Amino acid sequence: MSCYYCGGETADFNATSRLERDGLKVIVTNIPSQRCGRCKAIYYYGDVAFRLLDAADLLEKIPASKRPDLISFQKLPRKRLKRLKFKKKKKDKANQYRIIEL
Repeated sequence: MSCYYCGGETADFNATSRLERDGLKVIVTNIPSQRCGRCKAIYYYGDVAFRLLDAADLLEKIPASKRPDLISFQKLPRKRLKRLKFKKKKKDKANQYRIIEL
């Protein structure tokens, strides 16, 4: 794969990243990714990115006092969460649906 930014070649890399969202701050290590040899840009695979987002959703539900500060990517849950849910609008009589985040 070539780098989107500089055109350099990418290679396999185990990245470390920080998840931050609404007061959640967790460092995730050993994330499988690609890194550019020239500009050092990091690219996550699609399934890895979804797994990180799902992990952030799950970690938000844990009380801050019990939440880990550091976690390895291999310890994150593998099961995908349902990200979208269709729900009927209450005031709409035409039976239209809207997408809401879980």
